[in-house]
Amino acid sequence: MHAQGRDRRDVAPRGVVHLAPHGVAKQRDAGALEGLAPRKRGPRGPSPEQVENEALRHRLDRTEADLETARRVIGVQGNVSALLEDLLAPRSATETDATPPRR
Repeated sequence: MHAQGRDRRDVAPRGVVHLAPHGVAKQRDAGALEGLAPRKRGPRGPSPEQVENEALRHRLDRTEADLETARRVIGVQGNVSALLEDLLAPRSATETDATPPRR
């Protein structure tokens, strides 16, 4: 049973004609062999997006901590400035008699 104009290699048993291009069988067989190759087992590592997200979260935490430190420093500087103004402000004679001394 040969189809007209076809080589015997292109004809499957019972007269079915293969229309696949040459080399597909080799590619298929190579893919089948790749499927049998041992694969890495265990959980997969994090994706690149997860790695970047973790780095950005760490950077955000560090920046928020720096901001909190800066706010505390500004608060302390304000308190020191207010104390220095009180200590260095000229006082009248009546203010010094009426105000109890600080400890």
